[in-house]
Amino acid sequence: SKRRSNLTELLPRSCHLVFERALDWIYSTSRPLFEVPVNESVLLLKVADLLGIDDLVSIMTEAIAETTTDDIMELMRQYISFHIHGTDDDVVQAPTLRLVVKCFGTLIANSTNRKEMLGWPSDITLEVLSADGLGGVDEDSVWDFVSSRMCICLAEEQPMCVDGDSSTSVESELSDDLESGSVDDFKVSAKTAPDDFELFLRCVRLQYLSVAKLKQVERWARNLRASELQAGISDALVLHTEGRDPAAVQRSTRPPGLPPALLNELDYRFYYGNGSDPALASVHRSSPKKIGDMVMRIGVYPLGYAEAAGQAASIWLGLEPQRDWPDGWRFSTFSFEMTLFRWTAGGNLSRRCAADFHAQNKSWGWPRFVNITELPQFVGPDGFIFVRASIDRESLGATVLAQ
Repeated sequence: SKRRSNLTELLPRSCHLVFERALDWIYSTSRPLFEVPVNESVLLLKVADLLGIDDLVSIMTEAIAETTTDDIMELMRQYISFHIHGTDDDVVQAPTLRLVVKCFGTLIANSTNRKEMLGWPSDITLEVLSADGLGGVDEDSVWDFVSSRMCICLAEEQPMCVDGDSSTSVESELSDDLESGSVDDFKVSAKTAPDDFELFLRCVRLQYLSVAKLKQVERWARNLRASELQAGISDALVLHTEGRDPAAVQRSTRPPGLPPALLNELDYRFYYGNGSDPALASVHRSSPKKIGDMVMRIGVYPLGYAEAAGQAASIWLGLEPQRDWPDGWRFSTFSFEMTLFRWTAGGNLSRRCAADFHAQNKSWGWPRFVNITELPQFVGPDGFIFVRASIDRESLGATVLAQ
């Protein structure tokens, strides 16, 4: 007799929940109406990838990219539920971790999120911390996170795995010791420390640390006998002894001298590097911001879109329609300015637009905002590009829904 296979046997147990939803997609005749709740999106992406449903992979990847900061932790819980160290799941990992990287500073600033993140598997945490585009955070805060992770591990005497209920209390108890730098109290050494301790230390960018934090890292590196790291620490300390202002070597979230965004402004900072990352060909979107009744994002195709692909960066301001908006919603004509800032001396690039948003036109902008050959002029020392959208104060009344 023929052996019959059960497709669910191919799937991680946590993904069984969404298997029928994947079948709904395959046999659906109304795909434009297909909706997936946030608490199933990563699971469904995994199912689509395993079953080779390419069009659903594309849909879910785009949906995950548009997830708000508030839902990132939920996406990570789904990913961790089926993640196996050493397996190739880049189709699922890349879009999910990209959100964590972009919003890392915001996430760890929340004590509940931080507690949960300290318990993530080592390989996932290392993937995040080693990313070039780690956003919204200064390096001292990155070190505080790394050192807390290592101290919790030592206190619990288990390799880089923390119990979610105890991580906060352990971190709190160790805070005074971390400030005084008494790492020796934990008896960490090259023989007793988990193998990935040095990998975690290498995620910290020494040249951006303050002197106090550098000395903490130095104690860890000395106890671990990490000679290469110790040499790097010595070089970083030289930057300070030569009279360089510690603030000048911190990662900056905005170009020097630029004040924080006002209520009528929206900022977006994204990683560009040397322009070689294939992800730059995809759409990049800022976190949403509400101004009046409008919920808006800055959108960017760093390497261009449609006819501008490979020639010019496309930048626009887009609306996120809300469920409570009435049918036929419209925001009457208002003016805004989009500015691409330089991180060093030189002129910024600004363009103005008069927009009229409605259901058939949810975004306004410039397919050819700046030639790709000119983009390196706007890349900061950490590889980031900074864009700001400013709504004219005279137009703020237009951000209220027309009745």
